Amino acid sequence: MKLQIKFFAAVLLIWVAAPSWLQAQCDGFSYEFLDGNQVSARFTAGTDRFWNLVDAPSYEVPRGSGKDVSFASGLWIGGLDPTNSLHVAGATYRQAGNDFFTGPIRQGTAYNCGRGFTTPYNCLKDGMLVLQSGKIASFYPYGFQVYDPLTQTSIQRILPNDFAKFKAVELPNGDLVLVSWALTLSDISVAMVFDANGFPMPQPDTLLVGHPRADAVVMANGKVLVAGYLGTEIYDPVAHVTTFTAGNPLVPGFFRSVSLPSGKVWVTGSNDSALYDPATDTWSAAPVLNGASRPLLTVLPGGDILLSGGAIPTAATLRYNPSSNTVVAGPTFPEPMTDHATAVISATELMVSQGLPGQVTNDIFVLDLVSGAVRSLRFTYAALPIAFDGINIVSGLGNGDDFVYIDPTTGTIRDQRWQDVWKVSKLQVQQFRQDFASQSVNFANYSDIGSWPGNGNVWAGEDAQLAPYIDMDNDGIYDPLHDGDYPCFPGDLALWWVYNDDGLHTETGGAPLGVQVENLAYVFDCNVSPCPDTALDYTTFYHVELTNHGQTDLHDVMIGNWMDVDLGNYSDDYVGCDSALGLAFVYNGDANDETQSGYGLNPPAFGAVILPNGEIDAMGAMTYYENDFSVIGNPENAAQFYGYLRSSWKDGSPMVNNGLNGYLPAGAGSNTNFAFSGDPGFCGGSATGWSEASAGRQPFDRRLLQSVGPLTMGVGQEVALDYALVYSRSMSNDNLGNVCLLKSDAAAIKNWWSGSMDRECLSLITAKPDAQAAAPLSVQVFPNPNHGDFTIDFSSPQKQAVGMKLHNLQGQVVWEGQLNVGKTSLDVATDGLASGLYLLQMTDGQTRMSQKVVITH
Repeated sequence: MKLQIKFFAAVLLIWVAAPSWLQAQCDGFSYEFLDGNQVSARFTAGTDRFWNLVDAPSYEVPRGSGKDVSFASGLWIGGLDPTNSLHVAGATYRQAGNDFFTGPIRQGTAYNCGRGFTTPYNCLKDGMLVLQSGKIASFYPYGFQVYDPLTQTSIQRILPNDFAKFKAVELPNGDLVLVSWALTLSDISVAMVFDANGFPMPQPDTLLVGHPRADAVVMANGKVLVAGYLGTEIYDPVAHVTTFTAGNPLVPGFFRSVSLPSGKVWVTGSNDSALYDPATDTWSAAPVLNGASRPLLTVLPGGDILLSGGAIPTAATLRYNPSSNTVVAGPTFPEPMTDHATAVISATELMVSQGLPGQVTNDIFVLDLVSGAVRSLRFTYAALPIAFDGINIVSGLGNGDDFVYIDPTTGTIRDQRWQDVWKVSKLQVQQFRQDFASQSVNFANYSDIGSWPGNGNVWAGEDAQLAPYIDMDNDGIYDPLHDGDYPCFPGDLALWWVYNDDGLHTETGGAPLGVQVENLAYVFDCNVSPCPDTALDYTTFYHVELTNHGQTDLHDVMIGNWMDVDLGNYSDDYVGCDSALGLAFVYNGDANDETQSGYGLNPPAFGAVILPNGEIDAMGAMTYYENDFSVIGNPENAAQFYGYLRSSWKDGSPMVNNGLNGYLPAGAGSNTNFAFSGDPGFCGGSATGWSEASAGRQPFDRRLLQSVGPLTMGVGQEVALDYALVYSRSMSNDNLGNVCLLKSDAAAIKNWWSGSMDRECLSLITAKPDAQAAAPLSVQVFPNPNHGDFTIDFSSPQKQAVGMKLHNLQGQVVWEGQLNVGKTSLDVATDGLASGLYLLQMTDGQTRMSQKVVITH
């Protein structure tokens, strides 16, 4: 195992806790294998290619051999803006930093990848609410923010000095009521009502007394019961007046309360509780709490209330039954706790967070309310508090400054869809098309086809068209459910993922370029399709689409394919290139690749060959560097990363063909862009030119950088890079003879790709609809998410009736309706639909549109 892996565990704890910035700060570890032929190549959702994070194959060939030809690979890109300022992004192992982030670039809105937004320190300290609108409010000293997950935008409100701490509740109409805590008994608490329509700052209302550690609950009559140390009062958020309740029988202290279906409010204190009836302004007795002091109250499915934690650490819980007005023992938590947060995630499950902001590693566990069984989810990001939006757990990051969406089943982050690498095969697509034609599609069998990211979220500033697809009705909308659209890719198996560099660069330290990188990796499997050349069965292909979504034009742009090419035993490698062929390669330093990880006798050669696509047709440079920190070693700043892309060393001196290592003082050799460009392998005659073999260099652990350019990339300009990774080995060749075989195989692959290969899906990675196609309907669904009642609103009166169907993810129609001619909106009321994701399909007979609808309860 190489040194890079050994560093990972220690660095990860620092890296994952880093704050998110304005754009695209997502750190993804979702991965897939491109394993359709004799290769098993690992890809993560970010820029990491091959790097082995969990003792699985990196770039294993032949598949199943346990031998790898490359340990890691990544993209480098650098260029100059009109002021000649340098912009650089690079990826090696993401140990000490990160320049690339999962997902497409978003224009004009914060990109948070499932996190809410960057907020002041301890932004979650005073709690979190999932609002009826589906927006998420988080609260912190002297402020709060409301985040819209549909647009991924947020608003912030700074509160008066009274609100160092406060309690927030949502009214039935969606307005927010904030009640300040009194810091001392002599202070006076205040209340503020924020209109849900934009949450403008209101005038505060003064309450009757101060309420240290106040609790507030919305009652059935729409008024708010405020319970604090000095008593209880009723605040009317409409009339903006407040009155004391009748005498509270509870011992003065710190209270928690919950509104009951009966209309009464159950208030708990230090080992005592009471019922308040707002209809009669009276209190009645309720059970003692068996020693519980100000426990957390959680309303369970069925109406019982769970009491847990509190002022006294305890693993025991209690269960209050409002119908019988009794308290009994509840399930036991796995450890004692005081402050914690809970969220009911199903009819039988409760999720509990016991993390605190500022902690790096915390526990979330799921408690089975029937059996009492506990399922622990060790989760680096989680922090108290948590909330549940019907699909996701929303929780704070370990640093307490941001929040994330969490899958309640696995405890993993749902950083939107961009944490994924999509994997599709030709056979899978063929079967999908047959099933769709026979109306028998089960999308459980086609998860990556169903979720294929053909369209970005244009409302959040993403590109409308992303992953390539066949658009059956040419409406510009990827809709496999209703139209039978399906992914478009060459070969027999393909992966697609996207990332960008629009964030703080901690790998190179360079200024961002604002480049979006769409990746398609594919193979031809000779067991599935006849291969014109056996080399295809050992080759993987790559189409990389780069778009300048930054704010400035770029010139002298260099794009690099960086690889830590470890041919079996990583310590005895040579590197070289064939500049005319566009091939950069690695081969063994002798005829025997030793150690258990080595290939043994007759070791193979492996390389990357540029495939001419009309935009980038040739290799512009091939550089190497040593795995050390010498002047020809690992780059340590942005200028050095860019220098290697331009074939210059860390001290700025050019690479020279000096018959040795390429580095000598100026004037000691002829400048070159191509390291070790000679023939080391007696291909067609005697070995000629400058190679590591001819220089007699000591084999070592080297890095290889294959560059293309220089290019210009104006704002909005796209450029495509195509290349193939080729493996060649004949047991009749030695290490040098297999270099000759690699050159022959690479030339054959290049000629076949340029000539007879079907490249339809590569002509434009962002498949666009026909220019003559009718424009889609302009429509908005709100609120979304919702509780089953929502409005469908069109931008103008419709000239034709619009038919509508709401489908579940199994394709079943669960609601139908119609917007009549001349109307602009339709109110929808569904009855009994389960929480989940639905697809609303609309058509006026000419154009068609699909809209996702999220229902939560």
